[in-house]
Amino acid sequence: MIEVCFRRGLFATAGGPPAQAPTQAPAQSPSDTHDAALALGRAVLQRHGLARLEVTIHANRRHVLCWRLRGPAPQLQVHWALLPRPDAILAAIEDQDGARQRLLKELPPPRRVTPLRPRGSTHDLEALLAHEIPRLPAIDVPAVTWGRWPSIPPRRRLRLGSCALPPHEPLIRIHPVLDHRTVPAWFVRFILFHELLHLAFPPEEVGTRRWLHPPAFRRAEASHLDHDRALAWERAHLDELILRCRQRRAGAR
Repeated sequence: MIEVCFRRGLFATAGGPPAQAPTQAPAQSPSDTHDAALALGRAVLQRHGLARLEVTIHANRRHVLCWRLRGPAPQLQVHWALLPRPDAILAAIEDQDGARQRLLKELPPPRRVTPLRPRGSTHDLEALLAHEIPRLPAIDVPAVTWGRWPSIPPRRRLRLGSCALPPHEPLIRIHPVLDHRTVPAWFVRFILFHELLHLAFPPEEVGTRRWLHPPAFRRAEASHLDHDRALAWERAHLDELILRCRQRRAGAR
């Protein structure tokens, strides 16, 4: 038995072909998406000897393919853009060499729905990024922007930057807590350099483990002239940054 579900926000209904147009624009029609999901489910059932399977179709670009085929409730979650490639999906599930990486290339480029905001009240990210790009001449210049303040203030840890990797359009986001007169420009530049390294040294797949910071990444990061003082500055001021996030959240209520 195969049950097909559509993640909320992708289609208007779940459990069957939706009646309305998709909100995140899959290339295929709702009925075709449903039929492709059924065909994929049948292939997985046959290959792995399952009696039932729940197939969930979504538009989550971070977790494009997830599965749990053991236990009483086998599940498969897959990005809608991968449905036309059932053989590649099966190869990725079976952990064939390079199958997952080839599958990721099938994703369409994401649509940017929010405008970029690189110029802050204190720091201009584009100017700071231009200072760091020459350190890694082999990469293309990504877009950069200040991120949004989180809806839930941090407690002990603070993610100061992030980098969207291919097949996404490369985009670096920097936490807005760093756009402050007490934060030195050289520290923001080091955070930008760290995020640039994700483009120069992308994560490595080792078996079932994803190595976000491979050894080449760490060596390149340690070569930065501000490496030691940036780590020391972050340790010394982390509590202050977290407190600023909490105060801003409290003031927004």
